Amino acid sequence: MTLEELNKYYRDLRKYEYEQDLPIKGIEVRKKLYPLVSLFLKIDKLISSRSVTIVGDKRVKNDKPKIYACTHVARYDIESAIEAIGESAWFIMGDPGEVYRNFEGLMLRIIGVSWFDMGKDPEFKFDAHTVNARQIKILKQGGNELCFPEQAWHMDPQVPVGEIHPGIVRRAIKTGAEIVPIAIEQYKVNNIKKYYVNIGSNVSLEGCSLEQAEAKADELRSLLMGLKWDILEKYGNVKRDDLPEDWYQGYNEFIDSIMCDTENGYTIEEINKTKYQKPNAEKRITREEANAYLLNLNLNKNNAFLAREVIKEKKIQLLKNKK
Repeated sequence: MTLEELNKYYRDLRKYEYEQDLPIKGIEVRKKLYPLVSLFLKIDKLISSRSVTIVGDKRVKNDKPKIYACTHVARYDIESAIEAIGESAWFIMGDPGEVYRNFEGLMLRIIGVSWFDMGKDPEFKFDAHTVNARQIKILKQGGNELCFPEQAWHMDPQVPVGEIHPGIVRRAIKTGAEIVPIAIEQYKVNNIKKYYVNIGSNVSLEGCSLEQAEAKADELRSLLMGLKWDILEKYGNVKRDDLPEDWYQGYNEFIDSIMCDTENGYTIEEINKTKYQKPNAEKRITREEANAYLLNLNLNKNNAFLAREVIKEKKIQLLKNKK
């Protein structure tokens, strides 16, 4: 099959499984296979020159199903999260494409995966609905879930965590599952990709209504920001003298550190198109808007301390216009 035909085949298969209301098979088998998956991940770390450090783990063990909700920062988030949680969890993956037919897809099938195609057309919206119904079945049958509710790699250097899709909150409310927030950050040191994972406390949504889903998603985002800050505070320190004077140079270095490992056609355009964007969200002020006053500032003895910032901003605008 062509890739387009393969995508259509799996969408049709998911539609058939949804309409037939088929139970999910293999949940217990995958729990038993987790040690094998863990071994593969250890081998993969050596091959891909990466490491995983668990910064903290505040989970409380119980018999309730778990939704592991992770921040999304770079290529090896999935592998790092699967290793860090230490148990089987079915992963939600949007727009699998080539993954359907490569080794990565085979490993995800062993781990447990629910795919779907993203898009605004009715066919794609229905496909997203089927995966939501599938995950609810998995949780009700005693399985766990692993998801990245930002929906795409988060590439904003000014905000630590993107908007959170409230769908995971609705699934937790409907199934009685607990949400376990997980923050992930990555740095590169001597060509080693160092991933840091900070696992928060279980979040129970017992007694919550579906109408509270968006508010609870915002609360979850705040928890993820706190967990991410713990990582940044411990491992993200840098001397001011080592920061580039040109903001755009620093920004491009930040983007390159994320995109250098991308594959399967995952581009910046695709990331911006598929990331979750909260409906009717307040527009956040941009860096350019915040610093616009510097371009029209008349320097005098009372504001001379801003001279360096004015010169820097004018240089940045000049470079940007040349591009």
